[in-house]
Parts: sequence; structure tokens; C-alpha cells
Amino acid sequence: EFAEANNIAYVQISTTSVLDEYDEDADLSNVHCDEKTLYWGQDLSNKYLNSKFLSERMVLEKALSGLNTKVIRVGNLMARYSDGVFQKNYDTNAFLNGIKAIKNLKATIPPISDEMVELSPIDHVAKAILALAKTPKESIVFHAVSDKFIPTSDIIDVLNSFGFGIEEVSIEEFR
Repeated sequence: EFAEANNIAYVQISTTSVLDEYDEDADLSNVHCDEKTLYWGQDLSNKYLNSKFLSERMVLEKALSGLNTKVIRVGNLMARYSDGVFQKNYDTNAFLNGIKAIKNLKATIPPISDEMVELSPIDHVAKAILALAKTPKESIVFHAVSDKFIPTSDIIDVLNSFGFGIEEVSIEEFR
């Protein structure tokens, strides 16, 4: 409402995770998610992701009514590239909590180990957001993420090099 009343652009910061949640038995063979995707049948039971989804939908509806809007989905926000400083509330970072769970369980499974993840330095993401906010009105949804992906197994290997003893186990044992 403020953006409309003042004829200014509205920029919504979202997350690529809004596209990533699915049930174990979901058929992903025909799923392709990109900046043109909002809903493909993903699991929206997580309250945080559901709120991001609903926010994106609201912003896109406003775009249809003529408001200059942007939805910028960010990925796994990590420490600044410039100096390595990380967020103060790192203990609430969902990605790091997943890695912490693996470390504490001392176990992982092939689907987790093989997963390719991106780690986006927050200072690079901030610069991207500022640039993307200035794009033409017709350009609305963006993914501001690193183009460098690594397998989670590389992260596990680093943890194991520090003596954490994480082993790959069967899905049954992991459960």
C-alpha cells in the first residue's frame, strides 16, 4: 500500500526454498523450477515457506495491477566474501541447522550426501539485490544465488577432517 500510494517500486526478498519442499514420494521427473515458477505442487506445510509463498503471490498480484514489483529469491546465505563475518543469529539458519543435525547424528544418507548445494556470500547477494531492484518493470522475479554448487558430501568430508566421524548409513538406519 505504501509503494502504491507513493508510486515507488516494491521489492520482496524471498527464498529459493519456496520451490524446494516436496514429499518423499513426490514425482519430480517433470518438475522444472525457475523464475517463472510459483506453484508446482510443492509442500507448503512449513509455516515459514508458506508465508514466503503467500507473500510472493500477493506481490505478483500487485504486479498484475500495474505496481512496479520485484521478487528476489535468495539461496543459502553465508558469510560475507569480503571478510568472512556471518550473521549474528547463525543458530537460526536452516541450512546450517541441517548440517549441525548431520554432525550431531554422526550420520548421513546418500540422498543428502549427493545433494548439490549453493552457498551465497551475503555481500554478493546484497549487491545483486540492489542491481536487480533497478531492472525494467517487466522483469519481476529473480534468483540471487551463487552459480557455484558443491555436493553436501564435500561439507561432510571437511567436518570429518576435523574428527566428527560422520558415516553414510542406510535410510532405514538413519530414520
